[in-house]
Formats: sequence, C-alpha cells, structure tokens
Amino acid sequence: MIGVVFSVLWAYPHVYVAAADNGLFVLDTTDPTNPELLTQYLFDTGLRAGGVFVVGDVMFVSSAEQTHAAMLDVS
Repeated sequence: MIGVVFSVLWAYPHVYVAAADNGLFVLDTTDPTNPELLTQYLFDTGLRAGGVFVVGDVMFVSSAEQTHAAMLDVS
C-alpha cells in the first residue's frame, strides 16, 4: 500500500513514484496497459520522498517537509 504520493514522473519506460515515508516506487511501463512494480526503495536517512526528477542517468529526490535530498544513479 502506497498511502500518500507527492510526485510522479514518467520517464519511459519507467514511472517513478515518490511516496513520502514509503520511499520511492519504480514501475516498468514498457506495456502501459500492464505496468509492473520493479522495486520499492527506502532511504536509509529517513528521507520522506516528496519530489522526483530524472535527467539522463541521475535521479534527484527532494524531501517532503524536511531539508534532506538524495541523488541516485538510475543507469
């Protein structure tokens, strides 16, 4: 169960869902009519995922109601 979603980014073939305390969900949308959950990423730092942005192979996740942020390699 996701609960709350603060941000969704579709960067084909993936959808990234920033879900606060539930972390980040990554879905495969190669077939958009049948999306599949690839992984759920929980941040060790307690970051409440608020915003998600991807440029090339780098993802930036900003926090909701905090001053934390994370950068991840999504290559």
